[in-house]
Parts: sequence; C-alpha cells; structure tokens
Amino acid sequence: MDTGQLDAIAAYKHEAIAKGLPYIMLPSQINLGDPNQSDFYKKASYTLTTDKIVYGEPIYFSVTIPEATVSNLKGAVSFVMFLLSSDGKQILQNQGLNYIKPIAEGGIDKVPSPIRDIVIKMTATIR
Repeated sequence: MDTGQLDAIAAYKHEAIAKGLPYIMLPSQINLGDPNQSDFYKKASYTLTTDKIVYGEPIYFSVTIPEATVSNLKGAVSFVMFLLSSDGKQILQNQGLNYIKPIAEGGIDKVPSPIRDIVIKMTATIR
C-alpha cells in the first residue's frame, strides 16, 4: 500500500489508523472484535493440517510484565497503570483499539498489587 503496488489489504484497524490509510469496518458479527459476539464467532471453525479444529473467538490485544526478565518493575507497573487510566484508554481508542474491561489471567497473585487493585476496582472479571 505504501508504494502503490497494492489496492487493498486485510489489516487491523489500528494499523490503518497508524499509517493514515482509509479503511472499511467489517460488521461486528464477523470482525472478531466484539466480545458480545463470542457465541456467534464460535460457530465458525477451520481445521489445521494437524487435524486440530480452531473455533472463532474475539481477538484481544494484551499487556504483560514478564516476571523473569523485567528490569524496571516500577516503570512497567506505571506504564500498565497509565494504560488503565482514562488518558490511556482515550489514546488506545484514538488509535483504533476498542477498550474493554481488563481481565487478569495466569494467577491474580502474580499481578503487581497496584495493577491488581485497580483491576478489581474496575469490577473486571478475574480468572
């Protein structure tokens, strides 16, 4: 697209926004971007060459602080706290990412307490 060799591509909305490209939104029933459509997305599937069946589900972008390699835990926590703030939410939305309630996965006890506290306060689902 950048060089004029393509007329169209399939991409995430935030990629088009970042490059200033025009885009067409697919309906929520098929764009895999609406958690409320989860049951409908599951009706579609495909089979991998390994015979594993993969079912449709919403696509989520996530953030994590890798416990084993973090070198600046305080800065990492601050960054995640910013993403959870109203300013962070607005920036994400301006860049084409649909903000949803945070979900802590992989053991709530491993989530740094400031983040865990705000996630709980936001009445998110804790798994």
